[in-house]
Amino acid sequence: MTSSSLFTKINYAGSQRLSLLRDLINARHVSPNLLSKLAQQYGSVVHVRFGRRPVFLVTGPAGVEHILQSNQHNYRGFSHSHASLRPLLGNGLLTSEGETWLRHRRLAQQAFHRDQLEKLSRIMVATMKDFLDQRNIPADLKLTLDIGSEMGLLTLAVVSESLFGKKMGEQAMRVREKWPLVMDHLVGRLVNPFRLPDRLPTRSNLQYQKSLKLLNETIYGLISNHRNVPGEDNNLLGMLIAAHDRQLDIQLDDQELRDEVMTIFLAGHETCANALTWTLYLLALHPDVQERLAEEVSAVLHGQEPGYADLERLPYTAMVFNEALRLYPPAWIMARDVIGKDVIEGWSIPAGSLVFLSPYLTHRLPEFWDDPLRFDPLRFSPERSSSRPRFAYFPFGGGQRQCLGKNFALIEARLAIPLMIQRYRFSLQEPNKHKTSKLAESIPTYSMRPQKPIWLALEER
Repeated sequence: MTSSSLFTKINYAGSQRLSLLRDLINARHVSPNLLSKLAQQYGSVVHVRFGRRPVFLVTGPAGVEHILQSNQHNYRGFSHSHASLRPLLGNGLLTSEGETWLRHRRLAQQAFHRDQLEKLSRIMVATMKDFLDQRNIPADLKLTLDIGSEMGLLTLAVVSESLFGKKMGEQAMRVREKWPLVMDHLVGRLVNPFRLPDRLPTRSNLQYQKSLKLLNETIYGLISNHRNVPGEDNNLLGMLIAAHDRQLDIQLDDQELRDEVMTIFLAGHETCANALTWTLYLLALHPDVQERLAEEVSAVLHGQEPGYADLERLPYTAMVFNEALRLYPPAWIMARDVIGKDVIEGWSIPAGSLVFLSPYLTHRLPEFWDDPLRFDPLRFSPERSSSRPRFAYFPFGGGQRQCLGKNFALIEARLAIPLMIQRYRFSLQEPNKHKTSKLAESIPTYSMRPQKPIWLALEER
């Protein structure tokens, strides 16, 4: 196999190498299609060395499990990624390591206990109902909406009420507007090390700094309000403030609270909005699945609002959302620094390497998923799931560092879907209007979101 001079000539125990120089030059970013090409051509462990550092793409479930679970202590979060996101997320659970991470995890998990999530589910349903009531559709009419924008507003309302227990009003709209500006700037810095430093007064840098300042002022203001109203702990922020590690006799200070609030915002707002957008898009593409879903919701709820106790009674709803997460996992790629040398599926992994995992790629491996590009919620039925490897599906990561907000996101989505399906029938807008194509393309940044707005027609049931 020919190797470019940019890649190592050393063969690490037979690991497969590929010169990607032409692809990397032609690609605007490392796309799922490019990585899929590697996995299909070279197998479940692919080794690329660009510069001095060995880089591995691991897609097989056995390798993923080894990294995320069985030998997880030999892997830590990608330090460059953490440094790039720290201006927004600080030392929250997504970007911290070691003792800081463990201390935050022990405190934050108190706010995500089952009993607390059941309380939050009532806030979620009330907030979503209010949101949908404001978008009442006249009988016999269709309303065409940019569904991604709508889901962004819906999940922002939910996470705002769940976190702060109050309607943020104009503050929520400012957060909605500024959040993607900050995230896109930081991710751009992550993937393009040759960008001008943030300290230079370019238009982009000034916009980013102004947006970050507004986000910080908003979050610190809400924390201060909660500090001054003791006893208000029926929301996530109140729970985080009240969280206390009796063993270490510690609580989160304002800076730590700010960091965790920003992290929860990322998970509960942006990623859940994208997941719901893809779910509704897939339902619009597959009206037979949508009608079966509506039948389950009607038979179980009889026109009533869903609640926490109904989640287990709506199995097909769960399958629909799981299948949407399989095809379009919001966190489509993750990276780990390798601490000590290791062996994955027979390939030697040197210390100091960088390992990439991609739920997007693993979720589409034909060895574990029949007809993997087809939208088929029943593949998550118990009889079809029992023999599937645990890490053939990992939209929330795995192991000790599995996303703490996993259950929050699942509850949010599995309550939102029946609430919307009770009211609306979703269909794709005609291609000549709003330029919605039959098959939407995704753009992978920090989260997998549609490349262009997806316009769906909503009709009252």
